[in-house]
Amino acid sequence: MKRFLLVILLCNCFAVFAQESAIIENLTKHLNYLACDEMEGRKAGSENAKKAAEYVFNQFTEIGLQTKMEPF
Repeated sequence: MKRFLLVILLCNCFAVFAQESAIIENLTKHLNYLACDEMEGRKAGSENAKKAAEYVFNQFTEIGLQTKMEPF
């Protein structure tokens, strides 16, 4: 019985680690895009700031967040 519980506990730990790893990988992808050299610092009012805002808006829409804002 103890071995069974240990196996269950280890499986749960692995599942949590895998989920956290996927979250970190996803966040890294978004940060790499928003911080890339092509975005040129995203100075307020610049075309790249608008691209960054549109990217974030699209990502939020994709995961189902609702907003009163209109797309850019």
